[in-house]
Amino acid sequence: TEMIAEMAGIVRQESLESDLHEMFRAGILQLNEDGRSYTFANNSFRETIYECLPQGDRVRWHGCCAKWLERHLNIQNVSLLAYQFTRARMTERGFYFSLQAAKSALESFSLSDAARHFSDCRNLCEVKGENPPPDHLVVDFLQAYSKFLTLEGRHAEVYGTLRRWRRLAKSAHNNASAMSAA
Repeated sequence: TEMIAEMAGIVRQESLESDLHEMFRAGILQLNEDGRSYTFANNSFRETIYECLPQGDRVRWHGCCAKWLERHLNIQNVSLLAYQFTRARMTERGFYFSLQAAKSALESFSLSDAARHFSDCRNLCEVKGENPPPDHLVVDFLQAYSKFLTLEGRHAEVYGTLRRWRRLAKSAHNNASAMSAA
C-alpha cells in the first residue's frame, strides 16, 4: 500500500487501505501470504481495471512503479524492472533491464523468456527520441542476441546480427568487439 499511495500521491493512507479492504471483501483482491499486500483475485479483474486506465496514466504509473521498485527494494528480479521500465517508455532503463533479463534467461536456457526480453530489446533499439540505449549496451545486446539466435538455429538472422554488431562496434572504436563479431 505504501507504493500505491506514493504513486498516486494519496495523502491519507487510511483511505487507501480502506478502499483496498473493500475490494478484498468484494472478492476483487486477495490478501498475499505476507498479510500486508494484495493481488488481484484473477487476471480478468486486473486486465479490466488496467484497460480502463487512460494510456497516459498507465505509462505514468508504470514509470512511478519502476522508480519505486528500483529505489526501495534491493531487487534482483530484473524481469520485473524490465517490464515496468519498458511499459513506462523509459527506453534506456527498459533496455538495460530487458538485456539483463534476457541474458539471465539465456544462461538458464529459458529460451521463451529470453525470446520475450530480446524482443523488447529489439523494439527499444528502434525507438526514436530521448535517451536511446547507449551504443555499448546495443553492442552487448547484439552479442548476446547472436548467441540466442544460434541456439534457436536461426542462422540467417545470426549473420545479419553479427554484421550489425561489427558495424556498430567499429563505429564505436571497439576493435576487440568488432573482431569478436567477425
